[in-house]
Amino acid sequence: MDIRAPMPDPSPREGVTEAPTSAAWRVDKRFTVAKWAGAAIFALAAAIGFRDPGQLIVVGIAAVLLIVLGVRDLLAPVRLAAGPEGVTVATGFRGRRTIPWNQVEHIKVDARRGMLLRSQVLELDTGDQLYFFSVNELGAPCEEVVDTLVRIRSRSGP
Repeated sequence: MDIRAPMPDPSPREGVTEAPTSAAWRVDKRFTVAKWAGAAIFALAAAIGFRDPGQLIVVGIAAVLLIVLGVRDLLAPVRLAAGPEGVTVATGFRGRRTIPWNQVEHIKVDARRGMLLRSQVLELDTGDQLYFFSVNELGAPCEEVVDTLVRIRSRSGP
């Protein structure tokens, strides 16, 4: 026999959240830090020196590549944003493109499972262009991002 006081029935609004009107997803800071740490390690290895010029070139290229990727993360951290007018995607090194909702044909998650790894990529299809975003670029699971995008889009009208 339960002697606790009965809990009132939840109102219809409890637990129901309004669809957001806008959202933005940015690069996971842990990966930005990892890129800079990797660049520092490779630069230090290049500075310490290798006797083989081939090794020095490979280590130097790795350091420069990680620096470039780290700079992009700092200059354009937001990779995807959405609002009532549409979605804004990062393009190139620092560019942005706003795509109206009526030009977005499909938003889906492409999930792949390998022997040890599982990868997810958010795919945004405008008909003439495909945009791909990884979990690392979005800083959130792709399914959550798609759910939020669909809710924002549904709230923005036809």
